[in-house]
Amino acid sequence: MSTADVTLTDGGTMYAGADATLYFKAAHLRAALRLFARTGIKPTRGVGGRQLMALATEITGKPYKARAYDQAVADLDVWLQTMRGALHVEDQREGAA
Repeated sequence: MSTADVTLTDGGTMYAGADATLYFKAAHLRAALRLFARTGIKPTRGVGGRQLMALATEITGKPYKARAYDQAVADLDVWLQTMRGALHVEDQREGAA
């Protein structure tokens, strides 16, 4: 197993390693930002717009102005695409080629 693995099985998906778990975190942060920007719904009681933007800054390394949710989502998209190429994905599902 490398330092960043994603393993797909019939029982679920495993993100192993620091990079893989950061990828998982970024993917869910992207979804939470989109939800909050479009509806104002918080993903959890303790997290609002300011905290979501701070997490986006932590992952992308770019500072964001208040309520620049769409820019943060776009930057996370680029980051996720870059990381997707760097992660080792192993498909162990039945019938997988």
